[in-house]
Amino acid sequence: IINALFLGQRQNIDRAIYTNYTNAGAIHILAVSGLHVGIIFLILNFLFKPIERLKKGYLIKTIFLLTTLWGFAVIAGLSASVTRAVTMFSIVAIAVNLKRPTNVYNTLAISIFVILLFKPLFIFDVGFQLSFLAVFAIVAIEPMLNKLWKPKNKLLKIYWQTLTVTISAQFGIIPISLFYFHQFPGLFFISNLVIIPLLGFILGFGILIILLASINVLPQFLADAFGFII
Repeated sequence: IINALFLGQRQNIDRAIYTNYTNAGAIHILAVSGLHVGIIFLILNFLFKPIERLKKGYLIKTIFLLTTLWGFAVIAGLSASVTRAVTMFSIVAIAVNLKRPTNVYNTLAISIFVILLFKPLFIFDVGFQLSFLAVFAIVAIEPMLNKLWKPKNKLLKIYWQTLTVTISAQFGIIPISLFYFHQFPGLFFISNLVIIPLLGFILGFGILIILLASINVLPQFLADAFGFII
């Protein structure tokens, strides 16, 4: 499952576990996607923040961000969803850290152009289509849904934003999901209210597990706790 979470390699997952994730509408967390790349981008942006204090720190930070993101993309196999997400966040990283204004529609359009320029057959890739439709739907629909309610409680606000993002993305991919897969995951909305807010914690916990395991100092209770969570 760790391989699937970080690298998108799902071939060794037990069939029963895979089926359970699918039925719960949570199989997307086992495929490296824009959500994963976005969380990793935020973590890296936070970790590299002290570099900004150096001379030309923003430029150095941007280089580190791009190198790390594309290194991750190569390790993850340069799939359509990962390539799209890393391309998009690379443009965002350059614009933000070099103090340039960004427009999400322009960013997505440039991402599509760059990806199809090098891999034109991605236009027929289902994951590529789903990925961009979901992002476009989130950008177009989520702000309107988010205006319907403005909770003051921070926890409620997080869950409301999660719900609006989930609904928006699902609206965007429903047509293609029905066309290609002939099914709609009924538990999608419910499962994602729990899964998406926790995914950042799960990925961070997973990185810690991998680092500790690589130097042979991983406590068994941490490994057991992570296994229970996922």
